[in-house]
Amino acid sequence: MATQNLYGMRTGANGPENKSPLPRYYRIQMELRKQIESGGWLPGEMIPAESQIADNYGVSLGTVRRAIQDLVTDGLLYRMQGKGTLVAGTNLKRETLRYYRFKKDFAKKESSHQITLLSLEKIPGNADINQFLKVPEDMELYLLKRVFTRSGQSIVYSISYLPSGIVCGLEQLSRHRLERVPLYLTLENKYGIPTKENEELISVEPADAETAGVLHVKEGDALLRIDMLCFTYRKRPYEYRTSWCTTGAYKLVRTY
Repeated sequence: MATQNLYGMRTGANGPENKSPLPRYYRIQMELRKQIESGGWLPGEMIPAESQIADNYGVSLGTVRRAIQDLVTDGLLYRMQGKGTLVAGTNLKRETLRYYRFKKDFAKKESSHQITLLSLEKIPGNADINQFLKVPEDMELYLLKRVFTRSGQSIVYSISYLPSGIVCGLEQLSRHRLERVPLYLTLENKYGIPTKENEELISVEPADAETAGVLHVKEGDALLRIDMLCFTYRKRPYEYRTSWCTTGAYKLVRTY
């Protein structure tokens, strides 16, 4: 007789009830992956013990361990000795996710900067941006504008677009949080959206009137422009960001 296990998967006396020719460990791996990617288990949360998963699915411990190991290899889970297996959050290096890092040259230390929130508002969907974010064209977007400064000098003007259907209530976050906590950490901790990959397009463009006013440069001055898409599970985009960086004494640092 078939029953439904803890995760909603039907099991029989001989394990997962599925006519698929796929191996059991792989079917269980897909079910566990679904739990993670759907937000059933959040980043930092401990998953059930291997023995419990084996009992729920009616399979051996070896089958469960193989399924879990593949998810560890894929960066969705990680093991903590003496504690168990937990859902992985952002799997990029913290240095990589500090998008705005500056030095004068290789011999100098990185310069710290401050973030100032300029505005946060909800706007109608934009055909091009919504397409980049793979959301319906009529979905509203959050428009987040910030400026990054060092010693009172503006060095980066950043504009982010985030789908309102994914980060509902973003406007309720405090100014302090938006200025003091990296955006990727806020999205991971509040919405369960870890960053798994970023893609950037880098170019040089003349400053328009708005950008020149924010960065205190002349209209037409050359600026480094970075267009970035941020992705979470299954390469689902969650943020489209355009940043304009000054090309003065400080140089943008990237670590690979």
